[in-house]
Amino acid sequence: MEQADSSLLIGGEKIAEWQAGSGKVKSVELSFNGTPISMGTVISEKGYLSLKVTNEADKSWNSNITLTDEAITGLSTLQQLLQVDQEANLIENLTFAKNVELTKTEIEFEGQRTEIADPQHFTPEYPGSCTLFFSVKKNGTIGEVKAENLTIKPLENYTEVIIVTADMINEKYPWFNNLQQSTKDFIYPHLLSSYAACNWSRQDNRVHIIMGECPEADDVENI
Repeated sequence: MEQADSSLLIGGEKIAEWQAGSGKVKSVELSFNGTPISMGTVISEKGYLSLKVTNEADKSWNSNITLTDEAITGLSTLQQLLQVDQEANLIENLTFAKNVELTKTEIEFEGQRTEIADPQHFTPEYPGSCTLFFSVKKNGTIGEVKAENLTIKPLENYTEVIIVTADMINEKYPWFNNLQQSTKDFIYPHLLSSYAACNWSRQDNRVHIIMGECPEADDVENI
């Protein structure tokens, strides 16, 4: 951190400047998280930097500057961005710190982590909770920033499909319910096979196949 004329620089970047008004600047005072510091101090953590400039007339101006140690800011904007079949630009609203370069973007969904080839054109396929990982590089050092507990919203007006086991025999052939249990146990697998075979049988043979009779015709199952 250094002073250049009427400016305050951190890492060569101007973060504040001032004008003395009437008279010259008499003093420039700095404090970090409430503790006075001198010009040239190296700040290596996030916090609040306070600047106080006083002129010869003892009139002072104060300014507070928030310093962060985050490589990427704006991750909260991702929470409302993801929806099934809707293309999203994952990095459009993110801000990268100076000299920070994005090298890779990944998504973890249902325990599986995969790379997103083009984070500017990403289209989710399934709804649910996910985590996005951003691999970054600064001055040759590799790091990773993640956005957790993001929700991929389902399609609008989407109704989740509920799958239940079909009972085609009892539903289609109520006479099956009147059989003794031993007969049911014997006939059920044959009846189920015959039901499936009906898709390839002739229409006039179907009743015979289901009822377990053996008409005088070719390619008919005798159960």
